Amino acid sequence: MPPTEGSLVEPEIDKRFRLLASKERRYLLGCLIATDEWVSIDTIVEHIAARTGESRERVYTQLHHCHFPRLRTAGLVEFDSESRRLTYTGGQWTKTLLEVSERAGDRAYLQPVPSEDG
Repeated sequence: MPPTEGSLVEPEIDKRFRLLASKERRYLLGCLIATDEWVSIDTIVEHIAARTGESRERVYTQLHHCHFPRLRTAGLVEFDSESRRLTYTGGQWTKTLLEVSERAGDRAYLQPVPSEDG
């Protein structure tokens, strides 16, 4: 049976699970999904550093060199280099996987960051 619109075929599901294997990527995607707007890199770094206990410098380095490129390549985030902001572009599937992970008692990933407008 062919996949229905909005469904993922097995290779795509495998790719999503590999991307979500990193807690830093889960925190990053969770805060972008929950915030539902463009978020500055600095705000994301602060959010993830607070959640993981890692230094801001280490979090920034990991995000910049490892996590951002993988998520951009997968089409899950868009990056505006001029404003240094990211937004989530991946649709419902990743949100659903994070919700399942939360319900399984893993951690709370879908946490919005404070608004940068106010």
